[in-house]
Amino acid sequence: MKHPTPSDFVVNVQESLVSVIFKPSDSYYSFARLSDPEDIARDGPLSRSANARHAKTGDTGDYPSEEVGQMAHSLAVKAITSP
Repeated sequence: MKHPTPSDFVVNVQESLVSVIFKPSDSYYSFARLSDPEDIARDGPLSRSANARHAKTGDTGDYPSEEVGQMAHSLAVKAITSP
């Protein structure tokens, strides 16, 4: 089993969402940007669950799907919180 690395992802920040592409399986993750202060205080700046689409293999291939999803979320949060 392979493990994802940050270089396996492409992050695209938009006004209302952050999309992340996992290049090895062409999987797309979309995280909604939260605007309500209570939601942000509870969950952080992005939704915890992603709208995910897997283009090539129907899943994340040789990579653990939970690990890929967690890294996608982490990189999305970093993209909007880092200066």
